Amino acid sequence: MTSDMEEEELDKLNEELLEALRHSANESDRGFVIFSAAQIDLSLRKILEAFLVKNKLVEDLFDDAFAPLSSLSGKTKMAFVEPA
Repeated sequence: MTSDMEEEELDKLNEELLEALRHSANESDRGFVIFSAAQIDLSLRKILEAFLVKNKLVEDLFDDAFAPLSSLSGKTKMAFVEPA
């Protein structure tokens, strides 16, 4: 069962996603694909950050120039890592 805080965060994320989808409705097919990929990248980052400790080293995993989680590919691979 989720707490009230988790439900509020999920509601906020859902609202952000719906707003992004509304914004992308007027895009060309190509623009929609690029916009959608960016939204997936952002959402995946938020999901991964929710499972990681909040500190500067973790931020560096996402934000440094050659950081392992700076690309959608890196985030996708991280999402499918099975725990030991």
